[in-house]
Amino acid sequence: MAQQDYFVLIQSENNQPFYARIGPRTYSSSAQGHLIIPQLRDSTYKLLVGFPRKIFPEQEFPLVIYKKDLEFQLKNLGEKGWGLFNPRTLELKTGAVKDTVDPRSRVEGVKKDDAFSRMMAGIVSDTAVMYAKAPPVDTAKTVAVIMVDPPKDSVKGGSNDSAKGALSKQTRKTSVIEKLEEEKTGTALRLLYTERSKGYKTDTIQVLIALQDSAVQTSHPRLTPVKSDCKDLASDYDVDKLRIRMLSANKLDEKIGEARKVFDTKCFSTKQIKALSEVFVAQAAKYRFLETARPFVSDEHFGELSVLFTEPAYISKFKALAGG
Repeated sequence: MAQQDYFVLIQSENNQPFYARIGPRTYSSSAQGHLIIPQLRDSTYKLLVGFPRKIFPEQEFPLVIYKKDLEFQLKNLGEKGWGLFNPRTLELKTGAVKDTVDPRSRVEGVKKDDAFSRMMAGIVSDTAVMYAKAPPVDTAKTVAVIMVDPPKDSVKGGSNDSAKGALSKQTRKTSVIEKLEEEKTGTALRLLYTERSKGYKTDTIQVLIALQDSAVQTSHPRLTPVKSDCKDLASDYDVDKLRIRMLSANKLDEKIGEARKVFDTKCFSTKQIKALSEVFVAQAAKYRFLETARPFVSDEHFGELSVLFTEPAYISKFKALAGG
């Protein structure tokens, strides 16, 4: 029989970002401390867990895969270090410390979790910029910013992608960025920051992020719940597991089939359906998936997924499907 692939899902305590290493491969968690390690076989592995800027020592855990996927919560055990807790078996694994922590690398201050801070952390691959008193960014990872003054350095218009592209350009300045204001209107989120660079004057950074979802909400009436009598709602673990199964399938019919098996037993929120729809690239395939998912959505926001389409024909078809 062909070998089966399995995955390990790890969620850290207090959304602490981390990385994991198995053999030569390294996996980085999301900014919220969420990580999936895919394509594991029935075997025993050494799992090394570490943290950005080495704010905690690296630890090694034994990992045994035997005919099923695994889920762990990465917990801070204080002086004992970090442990992997299995919520299904209630087993707590403690790891062997592999290195020590450099006290100078600890990040102090209040963690910021706004949209711009998360984007900046992703660009420089360092969550230290999410803290109010974060140390200066390493010059090898410093990013250029959108300047309001002088005008010639500003980025006018453009999408979120173009703004992100401008931010990702490297500069030689070592910068400390501090958030001043945050204002949300009906159409955009405005963020105001200051940038202090050694040897340079303080500059102002203004970022405008269009809120496309808000436009959808104002142009379409709220839908009545599609599946309000759900007794079993899908968890994030269910979503991750289904996503892996769908990605493993080769054909569109097989991907839809994997989804339908789970839809018959659980209901999903619009947000979860949107995450699963990312498996499909073509507009036709995305529409077919949403058409299958429609009867199994547990909330009244399904119509907001029209933003997933760019072709007028599919936008129209989806609006008819959603009843908007």
